[in-house]
Amino acid sequence: MNNISEQINNIINNLSEKLGVAAEKLYPVLIRQAYVDGVISLLGILGGLFLCIVPFLVLKIVIKKDKNGNYLAEDWDNEWGILWIGNAAPIVAGLVFVCANTATTITAFANPDWYILQMILDKIK
Repeated sequence: MNNISEQINNIINNLSEKLGVAAEKLYPVLIRQAYVDGVISLLGILGGLFLCIVPFLVLKIVIKKDKNGNYLAEDWDNEWGILWIGNAAPIVAGLVFVCANTATTITAFANPDWYILQMILDKIK
């Protein structure tokens, strides 16, 4: 464990020397960057949720029912497949966005120190 902490200190010192700032001033910058990364990931989650909701709204607008509850577009054989596939793709993409950004968002906001540590450890590898 001591070896890792020495490597982290060396990386912070090297980074601060390259930037021309004291290592003590580098930490607040890294904390702010953790929050910026958290906001960007949160926007990714919101975008993913948007991609999941929009297809349902499109289907609600496109698929109409008459007064008897029958669909008005029953004669759309080929178009139904295209409509469902076209709406399934954004939902899948939205779910991928949400899954890919959830851990980063939670870590960056809930524990920015751990997030900084992860960033530094990724640089060591």
